[in-house]
Amino acid sequence: MRSTEAEDSLDHHRYQNILLYRILGERMKPTNLNECHEALTKMNLHDTDMTPPTLNFFLRSLRNSWGLWEDSPLKKYFIQQGFTHPDDMSEVIWDSYCAMREGKEFSLLEAAEKYKAYWAKNRGE
Repeated sequence: MRSTEAEDSLDHHRYQNILLYRILGERMKPTNLNECHEALTKMNLHDTDMTPPTLNFFLRSLRNSWGLWEDSPLKKYFIQQGFTHPDDMSEVIWDSYCAMREGKEFSLLEAAEKYKAYWAKNRGE
């Protein structure tokens, strides 16, 4: 039975995801945003195909592997910066990394305010 191109592509993404998760979970435990950027740089991600499903899995892997659901030093760092939700933290890691890589400005304070306003609106706070 011959696989289709779509099935081959899906298998390739599954393989990439397994590798990314292992790398993240076993080797890198950053404690602040600069260390996150250093870890992402070491992964050499600029040539990686980050389609929405792959990026979604990758951000969940960051969140879970780097302890953003737990009482980790990285989570404590982001709470001190004004973030409350682990998904927001992983998105900020990625967004700030992309901005840094492209030589663009990124304000952690502005990002924290944006997420704070989002949660206030959507939680009725």
